[in-house]
Amino acid sequence: ITGTLRKLQPLHAKLMLLRCLRLPAGGQSLPRRPVQCCGRVGYCTVSGSGETEDVTANDSDSLLAPRIPFAPKRDPDAVLKALSSTVTPVDSLMLMRGRSPADPLSPLNRGQHMNYLRAEVAGKMAAQHVIKHWPKLFPDPTVDGPPEKKIVEDYHSELALKFLVEKRRTNRSRLLFKKLQEKGIPVCLETQNKLLNLLAYYGVGNPFVERRSLASAKKPPELQSAFAEVGDSAPDEMASLPSAELQNSDVEDENTPQRRVKTAADSKSGANKEVRLWRLDNFAEKMFDEMKEKDVDTYEAMICGAVKYEGYKRAFELYEEMREKGLQATVATYNSLLYAIMYLENFEPKTWDRAKELVGFMSQDPPVHPDITTMNHLLRIASKTGASSRELAVQLMKELAYFNLEPSLYTFLLLLDSYLDQLDGSILYEIVDYIEQNREVMALEHRHDILFFQVAMGAAKSLQDVHLSKRLKTLAMMDNWLRVRNVSYLGSEYLALLADKVDIETLKEEYHSLIPKVLIPMEWVYGLLFRACEMNGSPEFALELWNDVMKFRVGTNSAHTIARFCGALSTKIDPMLAESYILALEQALKKVHMHINESPPPILISQLVRMSYLVGNLDKAWVYYSYFERMNVPPTFLALSSLLKGHYVRFDGGKIVEVMEIMISKSMVLPLGYVKEILWKVGVDTRKGNELMDGFSANWERREQRYSNDRQPFGGEQLKQTEPEQD
Repeated sequence: ITGTLRKLQPLHAKLMLLRCLRLPAGGQSLPRRPVQCCGRVGYCTVSGSGETEDVTANDSDSLLAPRIPFAPKRDPDAVLKALSSTVTPVDSLMLMRGRSPADPLSPLNRGQHMNYLRAEVAGKMAAQHVIKHWPKLFPDPTVDGPPEKKIVEDYHSELALKFLVEKRRTNRSRLLFKKLQEKGIPVCLETQNKLLNLLAYYGVGNPFVERRSLASAKKPPELQSAFAEVGDSAPDEMASLPSAELQNSDVEDENTPQRRVKTAADSKSGANKEVRLWRLDNFAEKMFDEMKEKDVDTYEAMICGAVKYEGYKRAFELYEEMREKGLQATVATYNSLLYAIMYLENFEPKTWDRAKELVGFMSQDPPVHPDITTMNHLLRIASKTGASSRELAVQLMKELAYFNLEPSLYTFLLLLDSYLDQLDGSILYEIVDYIEQNREVMALEHRHDILFFQVAMGAAKSLQDVHLSKRLKTLAMMDNWLRVRNVSYLGSEYLALLADKVDIETLKEEYHSLIPKVLIPMEWVYGLLFRACEMNGSPEFALELWNDVMKFRVGTNSAHTIARFCGALSTKIDPMLAESYILALEQALKKVHMHINESPPPILISQLVRMSYLVGNLDKAWVYYSYFERMNVPPTFLALSSLLKGHYVRFDGGKIVEVMEIMISKSMVLPLGYVKEILWKVGVDTRKGNELMDGFSANWERREQRYSNDRQPFGGEQLKQTEPEQD
């Protein structure tokens, strides 16, 4: 088993292998199996508690025969330890950005989803390989026992059909039902309804296996190596059944597909999206037409299956036929029809009228009481009605209280959506108050429940309410963020709001509580955090943030974030940390040069020059200054003024004259009194000093002229030429 685990590369394949191997609990003895050593047959028993082998020889000289050595003790957790030795542990599951703590291996996109399915199949094939070679070590509890023996003895019976339906063996159930009909064996209506529900709702099962079968059973290249290592044959759990016809795969052949696959021509985006659609010639329709007796459950199975596979018109045809026979539908049927209305009418204005009509049928005798799913569907329809969505949502919440139904997170999500459509998020305060007082509503009941907190956090950000966002974060943190679909998005929105509204110490505390245990922020979040450091004068925290960017390999797709980081270092810094700042700035320069196809921001080179001046390394400062010309970036006043200050401290007149000449050529200005004082202290000759003074004076005059031109209003002649309508 350990060798098989090491050959399976995806972690999900390893987990599927262990899931398929039904290991006995620790201490439970396994069946005794014959062993052979040097031609002598005996029996050994291996249990989870570590029993030894017991050998009984068949002749009198058994004492002289070689004895089988004692079997080593087997730890009950041996398989799990073998699995753990084949993977690399991760400090925090949440480092895998975008995945929930409940399922850290869940796929994030279509490409990963295909690999996920391939790993699942590889794991199952590996488990079947192990079970085939050591069948007695892994007894199947569903195969052993009196019920299974009874099915084998009398296979062509209703009991066998029930067993196959419970196992969701679609094709075998259909073939067995056909044989029972040919032999005249009666099948009760309840079993027929269960089979119809299996055919209509669950269909053929794994779409990946079906796709592989339709492609002439050709394995994808990603799986060829995995199947070659673990073995390509696998025993079927019903292989002991006598009928050879029923030992075929449950994958339907190419001539009898149950549903059509939507191709790229059917998709607006042009992508090859596989969408199974309802067909009128599928097995469920054929069985439904052949059924002589039909009841409410029969129509419910057909309607729910048709709605699942986008047969919305067919679902309403079945419902009309049901009403003509005087049958009242169940609440599950009404929920499926309400779901169908949303897509059949495409959220047109008459969608709400159709929903009201359907709800009116629920009140007919015998009345059908709605459940929370019914109210959620009505809320979703109401949220798309336009200006009246908020009023309808409030009315439906009152109906929810009338029927004594507990709302779910999805209910609050739809209610909030109705208000957000009107650009009003004030209802969020009441929702959060209700959830804090009634924590039981946070139980996950709908697949969209996990979307509530990230939508609510976005609404809190638009309201600019820090206290409300903290309350939402506290609720979302319950049970290790289990109720949040995208923790990274929620945490990013939360940090973005704090960066604009709180002081730097509070921001540090919240940042350290989330990173890296919960999430790794995106690039735009770090840009806002750098801006907060600049506004609050905290270059030390900006350096810490940059180290996290490099440590967690946060992608930087533009130079804007790097410019924000350099801006955060523009405040007064500790000279003792200047070397650390230089190292961080060099990393930023390298990142821009290698990963971003843009010119480095001028402030980046300027900060490198400034930091080198602060540590007293003017030679290195001139090297960084040469990057302006090398990278075709105009020099900045910050870089030149830093060089001027550094050489002024050293009384280096030649370098000071060189820096001032560069500043004059770039139309920069300095106070004339300041220039005169510097030139006098460093001992520059009078002629050169007068030239520099004249150059700065000319720059001042050009600047004043440009400033006066910018402030001058339009002339009278220009206004006269303007039309009155354009004034």
